[in-house]
Amino acid sequence: MVAIGSLAWAQGGFIWSPDQFPEGDQRYVLEIVTGGDAGQLLQLAIDITQTDAGYDAVTTITANQSGLSASDLSGAAFGGTMLGGLAFGPMMFFGPAFMMLPLMLGQQEIMVRDEPIVIMGLGNVYMPSAVEIAGHTCVEIRFEPTGDASAVIEFGLADGVPFPCYSRFGSGDDLVEMTLIEAIP
Repeated sequence: MVAIGSLAWAQGGFIWSPDQFPEGDQRYVLEIVTGGDAGQLLQLAIDITQTDAGYDAVTTITANQSGLSASDLSGAAFGGTMLGGLAFGPMMFFGPAFMMLPLMLGQQEIMVRDEPIVIMGLGNVYMPSAVEIAGHTCVEIRFEPTGDASAVIEFGLADGVPFPCYSRFGSGDDLVEMTLIEAIP
């Protein structure tokens, strides 16, 4: 990742929504790692093709676990524990922040800023910098909840990309990290 300073972010911000896909053919590849070093790697490849009748969407999921004991093979052979997390849809990309995103961001412009957005009773949202990920400029966002410094949630958002550029929440065996490794357009 290449950091882009706040001075380089000269244009105005954008309003982001996880359900706004651009028009035309698209491809997104995301990697999700759970559980720290002994965790599971899940890769989602999402191909969207515009047709005369609308859109076709194909999602290919690859689950990879290593260093398993013989007693863990039956669970791993059917996708492992992370596969069940897909049932929660976009919530899995943001963890606990998913339910609070409308309160945290609302109609706020996503842009690098020097001052935090203070959300009374919930915490602070920081947007200190931007990074280049999968060919897109992603604003880094950090949510620090009031009273629980260990529950920090970090993610990055880019204009025109319906998935986060990355997200991190939890720690140790409960760590979940997601990274967008390809985004076309």
